[in-house]
Amino acid sequence: MRNDVTNNDRVNKEIEAFVKVLQRQGIQISKIILFGSYARGTADEASDIDLAVLSNNFGKDSIEEAMVLSKLSWQVSDRIEAVPLAPKEISRLYHPFIGEIQKYGKVVYAV
Repeated sequence: MRNDVTNNDRVNKEIEAFVKVLQRQGIQISKIILFGSYARGTADEASDIDLAVLSNNFGKDSIEEAMVLSKLSWQVSDRIEAVPLAPKEISRLYHPFIGEIQKYGKVVYAV
């Protein structure tokens, strides 16, 4: 079963709850971008919710930042896979991961 995230209340609620958790932790979010199968419209019931979290708090220690986001995402849903990025990192075209976000990503939260 394919899902369009704009029509998937469960996914939207999980993203909204995750934003609130991040804000309570003092993470200054500039933007959250949905990518992966939900952004491409190919998600099924077992799909992860792939999110790129852009924040000026990130860009110093990517491993530690990823661990923090992982712990916070588990407070909301075991389906959320969040990736920390500094806003400047999203403009790097040479990395395939960033290319995926640029090509298919959908902004689901922005300040």
